[in-house]
Amino acid sequence: MENVLQENILCVQNDKQDFLVSATVYKARHLRKLNCDTFVMVSCNGKYKRTRIAYRTDNPYFNEYFSFSLHCSERKLCRKGIVFSLYRPSICTTMHSCIGEFHVDLNTVWEQENHAFLKKWAMFEPIGRASSNELHCGYLLIDLMITSSKAMSFPISLDNALDYDMIERNKLLPTYDANDEVLKVRFCFSVLKGSLLIAQNMLSVFRTQG
Repeated sequence: MENVLQENILCVQNDKQDFLVSATVYKARHLRKLNCDTFVMVSCNGKYKRTRIAYRTDNPYFNEYFSFSLHCSERKLCRKGIVFSLYRPSICTTMHSCIGEFHVDLNTVWEQENHAFLKKWAMFEPIGRASSNELHCGYLLIDLMITSSKAMSFPISLDNALDYDMIERNKLLPTYDANDEVLKVRFCFSVLKGSLLIAQNMLSVFRTQG
């Protein structure tokens, strides 16, 4: 019986279906750039959508909803991610300057109850060569949800007694101090050409750092 259940789970994970990744961008707080013009770019599966520009404020309010349609298997869905980027618009060119970004993989969202994060504060990480004391450059209040054509959906209710404006209590993902143990490490790299010796060296590096 267990083998049959495992085979059914694998079939569902490998079958293509329709997914809807939806994100609501509410507002940003505690931006390092004071009284500037900003907007948020949301990217998922090679598609980009952006909010309107909030002018001359370090606490912008957006309240905009975006959705991304994906037709793939559950296994491939969990390998994808979504990125929230904070930009300052450029007047002279189309090359907007990025203040910070927040990345989250869809597997993390899919494993949550009802496949959703609601009223959570995402922390923008600085781009480029940031100083050592600049750990973040602001927070963004978002909803993030995945719905599926094959998964049963349930009504979601918010806790009215909870103050969702409290950033420390409602962070999307936990952060760690320099002295804390890092629980998860993600390596992103592209292998163009290699040999057995290079592969053995890379394996030894991962073992020592893991």
